Order: sequence, then structure tokens, then C-alpha cells
Amino acid sequence: MIINVVQRGSEILEKKCKIVSNFENAKRVIVDMRETIQHLKTTYNFTRGMGLAAPQIRELLRIAIIENDGYEYVLINPEIIETSKEKHPAWEGCLSFFKYRAYVPRFKKVKVRAFNENGKEYIIDAKNDFAASIQHEIDHLDGILFVDKLKNGEKDLVVSDKA
Repeated sequence: MIINVVQRGSEILEKKCKIVSNFENAKRVIVDMRETIQHLKTTYNFTRGMGLAAPQIRELLRIAIIENDGYEYVLINPEIIETSKEKHPAWEGCLSFFKYRAYVPRFKKVKVRAFNENGKEYIIDAKNDFAASIQHEIDHLDGILFVDKLKNGEKDLVVSDKA
């Protein structure tokens, strides 16, 4: 089912998500997330990869979906297990802050342990924009928004029509 993405100001975006213990029940949420992503891509002609975290569709579960280079990653109970020392400013947007973007300090490389929708554990080694996307979505699962990482908060946001 296509679900409207929760927008800034909603308290649900500031809540920490629960660990997924029942992968069968999580599949319904994943289907809703996929349908919502597809709807947004079609409606707004997004050309870049996208990410969506479960709390953005009102589900307080540790689930995120990230598209990168034409591949979809389902991350259930993701945790960052290693980071580079080096950070870089990633140009980020957020579906919950539609049309706003900002440079966010992110680790240049991350190693993440997660489970797929079938409960199989896997590791992702990501760098640059992909690493930033993963950090952004995991932050959502911890109730942290990208504006929380900005020196001046929402004052550092820029209006942008570019997807």
C-alpha cells in the first residue's frame, strides 16, 4: 500500500525504532515501503537512488530500504560496525523534508551489518554517497534527523527542486 511519508514536525520521526524479531511480519512493512518508493519515483521523476526508513511511513521498526546504482538494499536491524576516520560533506535531502537539502558531515566509509527480508545476515561495505545514504537511514531508525547533524539546524537547509 502506498503511504504518505511523514513530514517534518511529526514526533514519530524523533522516536527510536524497535528491533525486528519477526521477519514474516516485517514483510508487510517492506511491501508498503517498496510501493511508496515506486510511487514517489514515478510521481516526482526521481532519477537518483532513494532511501526510506520505516518510521517515515509510521512504522517504528528497524527497517530501511536504500537504492544505490540500480540495486535495492533491504536493511533490517542494521548496525554500523566500522567507520572511516575521515568524514566528508554529503549533499543530502530527505523525503520528510521535501524540497530541502543540506551538506551533512558523514563518514566517508562505513561497514554495516544487517539482515535481509528473509532473515539472512549480510555485510555492506559502502563509501561516499552510498555510505551517507546508509547513515541517513540508520539515523532515522534512531530518531535522528539530518538537520540534527547541521551546525545551525534547519537554518542550514536550502530549498532545492533537484531530486
